[in-house]
Amino acid sequence: MLAGINDDVYPRTTDGGEPKRTVVIDVVALTKHLISLEFTPNIHRFVYGNRSSPPHSDHNNTADDIGNNNLAPQNEPSVCTIEPVLPALTCSSQTTYLTGCLPGEHGIVGNGFYDAAYGEIKNWHQSAQLVQRPRIFETLKKQYPNATTFSNCWWFPMNDPYLDYVITPRPQYLADGGKKADCYTVPSDLRETLQQKLGTFPLYRFWGPMTSIVSSEWIAKASMMVDQMYRPTLSLVYLPHLDYCLQKYGMDFSKIGQDLKEIDEVVQSLIDYYQSSDPDIRIVLLSEYGIQPVSKPVHINRHLRSLGWISVRKENGGETLDCGQSKAFALSDHEIAHVYVQDPKNVQEVKQALTQIEGIAQVFTPEELNHYYHSFQPEKRQAPDPSSSTVYHDARSGQLTCIASQEYWFTYYYFDPKDAPDFASTINIHRKPGYDPTEMFFRFKPDCIGMAWLFLKIFMVYLFRLRRTIDATPLDRSDEIKGSHGSVNVDPIYKPVLATNTGYLLQQRLGTTNKPYDGQKATLEPETVHDVILDHLTL
Repeated sequence: MLAGINDDVYPRTTDGGEPKRTVVIDVVALTKHLISLEFTPNIHRFVYGNRSSPPHSDHNNTADDIGNNNLAPQNEPSVCTIEPVLPALTCSSQTTYLTGCLPGEHGIVGNGFYDAAYGEIKNWHQSAQLVQRPRIFETLKKQYPNATTFSNCWWFPMNDPYLDYVITPRPQYLADGGKKADCYTVPSDLRETLQQKLGTFPLYRFWGPMTSIVSSEWIAKASMMVDQMYRPTLSLVYLPHLDYCLQKYGMDFSKIGQDLKEIDEVVQSLIDYYQSSDPDIRIVLLSEYGIQPVSKPVHINRHLRSLGWISVRKENGGETLDCGQSKAFALSDHEIAHVYVQDPKNVQEVKQALTQIEGIAQVFTPEELNHYYHSFQPEKRQAPDPSSSTVYHDARSGQLTCIASQEYWFTYYYFDPKDAPDFASTINIHRKPGYDPTEMFFRFKPDCIGMAWLFLKIFMVYLFRLRRTIDATPLDRSDEIKGSHGSVNVDPIYKPVLATNTGYLLQQRLGTTNKPYDGQKATLEPETVHDVILDHLTL
């Protein structure tokens, strides 16, 4: 029996039975604050059903506005918030949801990490072997050998023996320096089938200054095609669209309203399809994190460099970070920064310097991070066994972990713009030693000569295979970023959410089956999302 579930009331499927078909739709950055009749009527209907929901007309809801107090029958939706994972980032959150473990156990401490053995930063890699704990589809396959799982753009899907069907972005990096949009699939011939029907995976609508609803629409249509072809038991679908507008514009509904309407239509198309093809299918709608307003960048690496701790190399007219020779450097990722300190003797000195930087709220050593986790909700988390290995810190983490203050986020910049490396003004998620949200902007205004020259250059590069740098993105517009995530210090209205069309399963986990349903107080720990999904499959 899993904790929180009465197996006598809701018996699990036995070995002789079959698991229930379940689809998990990850609507990135969705929060209750964004769900309204005005902009997202379809998501609103799925989340709240026929129950009343908090007013959203002024889009200034507080924590006290969220929720309702009605009984939620078994066949009605239920919704709750999810406590953010630390760090509240794509790879860490998804892996926590799928393993039921926190990052220090499953090893995914961010969207990238510093590999000391190679002396290199590894960002956005996809190998399943990076995950150090079993994921839910491994559990499913071992209990039900005939069960199948489909992963559509969820992270770390490659070469996993327990995933049956896979779609994930995978551009081709050509010998002439070019990059060609493409995807990776399992089985391999699925790639041709999808792209013949839907067109090439829209990589440049998935990330970069031309991001749009087109990428989420492609993913949704591909999910329906795979379901028609293979009818998987568990489907994991990733819809990234809100990630873009919320980072660029924050909570300005005059600018993000259209994006909300667009993702609402995509979500409804998936719900309509799955419910019409299988009336008994169980649908979970969730998000990995919420995006909260920011306005002030923290150039953490520039601070470390001013203290003489960062080493650079002059290459091709710009400066590149020499990680292996740096005494301390930061791998920045939204509101989180892992600081890698070469000599353990210097950790306290570096920590003291970091605490003096405006915009840094907390600086943790591994031991302090453990203590933080266990003191955060001591009634829910047992203290670590002193004789065991570290629970909430992983070898891939920095020797120090920084969390940004409210309104602040971390840039990766270690250089002045005049000394920028050639890749700094390109879309290059693997070369940059940290996350760069300004890749969502063009460096030139739409009506200027520079933009015309840029598009002429792009045309020449892709038509004639010329080797030229596509310097499309800016170096000095970090102050224009209006939304970020990663921290756990967030207002409840910016926390991620989970909703389901099988309400009693969520209520069992929340302990509200025989109580008035209270969306205001309903909150899941991030590890428990794994159990909720497993309940949908097996109860």
